[in-house]
Amino acid sequence: MKTISFLIATYNSEKIVSETIQSAVDACRNAKFSFEIIIIDDCSTDKTFDILKDLKKKKKYLKIFQNKKNFGFSKSIFRAAKNATGKNIKILHASNIENSRDIRRYLIKSKIYPVILTYFIDRRNFFRKTLSRVCSICFSLISGRNIRYFNSALLCNRKNFISLYPKNFKGNFFLSIIISKLLILNNKYFEVKVYQKHPKHRSKAISLVNLFSFFYALIIIFLFRLVN
Repeated sequence: MKTISFLIATYNSEKIVSETIQSAVDACRNAKFSFEIIIIDDCSTDKTFDILKDLKKKKKYLKIFQNKKNFGFSKSIFRAAKNATGKNIKILHASNIENSRDIRRYLIKSKIYPVILTYFIDRRNFFRKTLSRVCSICFSLISGRNIRYFNSALLCNRKNFISLYPKNFKGNFFLSIIISKLLILNNKYFEVKVYQKHPKHRSKAISLVNLFSFFYALIIIFLFRLVN
């Protein structure tokens, strides 16, 4: 069994996927961790999967899969977790490349803490920063656990991640749900401060789908807290 399985969901990431992979590789080599990297290509329309196939020939630690249609980030990451073999999983966002030094901090802290969360230095515009902060405050109030950032590239036990994954939930806040559940169950955690590169083109933060997803996530967390 590998010590850590990195989970990556890609979509039209031909320009950055190699850099994302290398950041994880460098971190593990420096921290002396056994690892694997599970990548789900979410039906990209560019050359992402071709690049992955070429890399797979040279890199034994790579496991690549391709969705038959676009399922979105949440389902792709869950598929990656199901195909992983590591004791712990670490989610890497293909569009937000984490520095290998920051990833190494995750790995080192995971020897002590079962849950490692991201507190990233937010360099986005004022509106996006404020929106994320408001969402985190709401999740803190509902979960009863005060952390800085709820929707992050977390590291945690793979089996716990799979068992707590909200299978019937559709939306961008599935990680917030999992993180909240982990904290409600009193898992010891550590928040790592990281610096991330953000893509120039981002998805729209405000939409009816995201708004519904946000409130639905709060309800799920509230009900979970009531029974735990």
